[in-house]
Amino acid sequence: MGLIQKLFRAIMPASTLASMEAESRKWIVKCKTCGTERSIWEMGGIRYNSKGSKTTFVRCDKCEKFRSHSVTYFE
Repeated sequence: MGLIQKLFRAIMPASTLASMEAESRKWIVKCKTCGTERSIWEMGGIRYNSKGSKTTFVRCDKCEKFRSHSVTYFE
């Protein structure tokens, strides 16, 4: 569990945290170089009540370098 997740765990009710986790797992981060995918939750983050796709620059587990990633919602 990431630092942000631990912080929210300490201050949020369990039902809200469960809802946040479920939604964060639906947000997928995909490396634009190698195609590796993982959820925001697996990365240690939270994305809750958000809309729209975006592009971000984070470290890829497979490439082992900072790469451009797309963030999209999958139901």
